[in-house]
Order: sequence, then structure tokens, then C-alpha cells
Amino acid sequence: MNKKVLGAVLALVAIIAVAAVAPALAHNKPEKECDTPLPGAEYVYAKGGHVILTLPQGALYNKTNIRIAFMEVDKRSTKGAEDILDVRVWVPQICRYAGIAYIDDNPVAVDSLKKMFAGVVYMVTILVNPGDLEIWREGDYTVVNLTRPVDVQWGNPAPQIFKDLNFTIPPMTLRFMKTGDVYLKEESNTTYPSGWKSTGTAWSAPGWASVLIPSWTGSTIPTAAIVQPKINLVATPPPAP
Repeated sequence: MNKKVLGAVLALVAIIAVAAVAPALAHNKPEKECDTPLPGAEYVYAKGGHVILTLPQGALYNKTNIRIAFMEVDKRSTKGAEDILDVRVWVPQICRYAGIAYIDDNPVAVDSLKKMFAGVVYMVTILVNPGDLEIWREGDYTVVNLTRPVDVQWGNPAPQIFKDLNFTIPPMTLRFMKTGDVYLKEESNTTYPSGWKSTGTAWSAPGWASVLIPSWTGSTIPTAAIVQPKINLVATPPPAP
């Protein structure tokens, strides 16, 4: 084989090799690089889960049906890493869970959330220190630990049904474990009164949780839960005036 032919064959082999490798590299690109940046948009990459508890005799505050969710936000996110605990109580008068507390340990994120939630009555965003709320991995489990009480106080002009929910969320420890494959992919689109828009995708899998709230339950409650191994959110601000 002469040098020209050999050179052509080697060049063809190189092109085929690049063509084969390129899709794999594109598939493995970090998700943030795959996004089309939107002006002023805030990206959140997280993992999470939630559990619904029916507490014996409504615990101390007659809050009998409580939904507790968490999100462990990755440092690749626009506002950096953050730990979130979202506590909601079922309110029969409005036939939904009211978000009594959105607890977050990232001050930059809390400032942004307060702007986004402006005008939404049922959102109370509370900043805590990183040591007050901790989320970490322990083998197959994700551990969520709230180390101090958090007071929830609804101010004016909240309706009375929300003011009736004023109470203290006590320290708690939750352990979540994924027990099956992802069975649901949900997409959401929300526009808030502030003009902010939130779009997201969450992947859900069956899970198990052990919940310890010493002042309410006395001992650990094992129960079924939902684990979300992947949550992607994009929040976009309103157009500039």
C-alpha cells in the first residue's frame, strides 16, 4: 500500500473514531453545560424525597396529617449547595397541604425565594444555619437532621386558617432509602404572582423512611416514602420593566 493510500485510510479511521466517541462525550456532558442559559435564570440540580405522616392523636398540636420533604441541592446549582426541609400540613378548609415552613440553610437562596414567593400567602421561608439542618449519605440511606426547633409564625394579612397553623417544628431525624426503580417522571410549570416562573422535572422512585420526632412520636416511625434521585429546576425572573 503506497503512502497516499495509507494516509487516506488512517484519516478515515480517525474520522470514524471521532464520530463514535463524540456521541458518548455529548451524552456524558454535565447537565449544566447542556442547558441553554436564560438571562437571569437560576438553575437547581438536586435529589430529594418526601413522606406523609399520620401522627398518633395529632401529636402535641393536633397536626394529624403532615408532609415532610427534603431537597439536597448540588453545588453546581446557580446559588450553590443548600439543604432544604419543606414541611406542609393538610388543611381541610382549602383541601390541600399548606406549606407552613420552607427551611433553607443558604442565605442567597432564601433571598431569591422570598422574591419569587412574594404575594403567595402559604409560603413561609425560614433561614437557618448550616449546622441546624444537615443532609448526608450513610450507606444506602439519606439522612435528614433538623437539630433545633423552628418557630412558624404567620403574619398579617394571612387568613385565620393559616394563623391557626402557628406552632414550633421540633428537632427531627429522617432516614430515606430508595427501594425500587424510577416509576414516574413529572414535569411542572408554575407562574407566581411576583412574575417569576418555575419549571421543573422530577424523577420519583418508591422508598422507605424512618422518622424520629422525639417530642411528638417518642420513637421511630417506619413508613413508605417517595425518593427522588434526580430533580432539575429552572426559575426565571419577570421581564425587566
